[in-house]
Formats: sequence, structure tokens, C-alpha cells
Amino acid sequence: MIDGTNGFNSLSAGDFKTRAESRFDRFDTNGSGGIDFEEVQKFVEQTGRGSKLIENFDKVDINSDGELDISELRTLRRNIVERRFDRVDQNDSGGIDQTELQTLIDKTGGRGQKLLENFSTVDSDGSGEISLEELKAFRKQNTNPEFTTTA
Repeated sequence: MIDGTNGFNSLSAGDFKTRAESRFDRFDTNGSGGIDFEEVQKFVEQTGRGSKLIENFDKVDINSDGELDISELRTLRRNIVERRFDRVDQNDSGGIDQTELQTLIDKTGGRGQKLLENFSTVDSDGSGEISLEELKAFRKQNTNPEFTTTA
């Protein structure tokens, strides 16, 4: 856990897991342990987010049981993070350097700024690039959504 200094969120990984499970349970309105298509539709109606999840429900439902369990949603999230990382890594070096991160910030109106400000912390091996593994480790410790790499 990283404390609240330098703009980091102070939730531990355990607290984050508990919050994620609590959110999951909130949308699992029938208490089945999974979120079915109807529950996803309600989520989209309530939040205005997740329309692509509706479009790709069958692909995300890996075990084809008609519900999305928490592990399927985690797999989806990992895949999204990896695709976004690859888009930001414009030279396909396997890492994101400060120039690529600045390009992301310029394109998105500031998204990724906190990551740039904390580049040396995230770049734990000092290579001058943030690897996918470094980003995942950092994100695991920090739940602040500003640390995502949406492209």
C-alpha cells in the first residue's frame, strides 16, 4: 500500500478487492453469484457505461453459463488494460516511455498525467520505460482511476 502522499490513493489491495466485490454484489441483484444479461442492461441504464459489455456479453461469458462471474470480469479488465497499453506503446518496445505517455496526455486532455508525474516510481527497474508488469503492479497498489492508460 502506498500512503496518501504524492496524490496516491491509500487503499490496500485487500480493501480494493473488498470494494470490487461489493460493487459486483450490488449488480448481482438476484444473488446468483454472477451478473446475467438483464443485470448488465440495468447497470448500463443506471450508469450510462458498459454498452460494449452488452455487445460482447457472450464473448466475455467464457464458461457460457449465461452469467458473468467476477473472474470473467477480471479477465476482461486485464485484456482491456493490455490492449490500451499496446496502443500507448507506439514504437512496440514493450514499454511506455515519457514521450509516449505525453502523447497520450495530449490526445486525451490530461488522462495519464498522474502516471507521468510518478514515472520514476512506476518505472521500478529504472529502464526509462514502464513495462506492462510495472504498470499492473502499480495499479494493484493504487486504485486511483487517473493511473489508467486509456488511449
